[in-house]
Amino acid sequence: MPDLIHSITHIGPKLNFLLIILHKDSQGWLFRLVDDQGTILQEQIGKENAIAAEQEGRQWLADYQR
Repeated sequence: MPDLIHSITHIGPKLNFLLIILHKDSQGWLFRLVDDQGTILQEQIGKENAIAAEQEGRQWLADYQR
């Protein structure tokens, strides 16, 4: 089965980041944070579900922006 993209959300103070939630058969649910230059800032795999992946991604970005 191909990778499944669950959601793509613009987030951040200027909506200048993408939070991508997806599922890979080999890695489970994960989030990927991408900046406005297309650079992947963070990717974390192995989340239990899409909701957990999104929550962790939002928290990671909040911590990153401090």
